[in-house]
Amino acid sequence: MKRLYKFLVLIFILSSFSEAFATFQLAGGGQAAANVCAGSTSVEIHSITFTGTPVATTGIGLTTTGTYVAATDITNFKLWVNTSNSLAGATLLATNAAPANAGAQTAFAFASRTPLLTEFYIITMDVKTSAVNNNTITVSLTSRFTITPTNANTTNNIASGTQTLIALTITTGPVITPLCQGATVNIPFT
Repeated sequence: MKRLYKFLVLIFILSSFSEAFATFQLAGGGQAAANVCAGSTSVEIHSITFTGTPVATTGIGLTTTGTYVAATDITNFKLWVNTSNSLAGATLLATNAAPANAGAQTAFAFASRTPLLTEFYIITMDVKTSAVNNNTITVSLTSRFTITPTNANTTNNIASGTQTLIALTITTGPVITPLCQGATVNIPFT
């Protein structure tokens, strides 16, 4: 009986040991700088790549910088997961429906899941139609992950390119700024 007990204790220790040292890499993939039209939805603003031994994950946070004002510019942030770095076929994991101004955002919380050996987490934003022209937002990966075990290695932590919000406004005279798809332009004929 003592040998069986020692054997079971040894198996428990070895399984705990292997889980405690499960490793994977987190790589931040910043999106290129771009102009984003007011009213745009599901605009990709950052992606995170998980590779390596799968571990349980229950949340991901992010930090933003820029001149945007959440109340007038951003409707929400969304977190998606996919087996490729694309929104096509991605699954929505969580929504932050009350984004804050620049700084640490409320973490995306979701039911515990174990990622595949390679998986992509994509962060998007929906832009309000009232977005202020030339306000900006940049996203960086944050260390506020809820991962078990907590020994993730972060590599290539690249901030996204600056996303410049373009208001839906009508101007008269020569147009020297980019127009948003779906915007109306009045051209007088004489």
